Amino acid sequence: MNRRLAVAALAAALTPCLAACSPGGPAQPSASPSLNDVQKNLAVTKRFVKCAREHGYPTFPDAVVDNGEVTYAHSSDAEGAAIKSKIAALERVPECKAILTEMQALRPRNVGPRNRPTGKPSAEIMQKLRRFAQCMRQHGVPAWPDPKSDGSFPVSQTTVGDPKANPTARAAGEACEQHRAGTEPFGYFS
Repeated sequence: MNRRLAVAALAAALTPCLAACSPGGPAQPSASPSLNDVQKNLAVTKRFVKCAREHGYPTFPDAVVDNGEVTYAHSSDAEGAAIKSKIAALERVPECKAILTEMQALRPRNVGPRNRPTGKPSAEIMQKLRRFAQCMRQHGVPAWPDPKSDGSFPVSQTTVGDPKANPTARAAGEACEQHRAGTEPFGYFS
């Protein structure tokens, strides 16, 4: 499982807690997270990190935003697996479980397991994803593929490799990020 999938699975597992703990009651998730949704998710995820650190995991990684998704800072699949294991253990801690439940309520309704979308992307989203792919190629990643009809980028079938581990792809991704805005939860790497 690559790092992005591990992170996505982790985010999916942690999203349940947001409605139970929010002062205004359950959040109404949207199909595509807005900046405000990401900020809410980040705030709740930071609360979960604090809870994890207070309940036996003092080195639990920080919450970060990566490509519009809230995740945990880590650099390898092994670290991602360790985070998942810690989350599973923390589900038995009532305070942490409540936050996990709150995070799940913030998860968009059209997102399935591993944070993958359950529907097809709109024509507008596909156009943005194609622009992102073109931008990636223009910024030094000539092998960057066009999106598949499900809205994913089949980078594993190219010489790009893991975009997070490829410095050129990371730099290009930062330069082209504006084209991915509003495409979540599509635009993941497959």
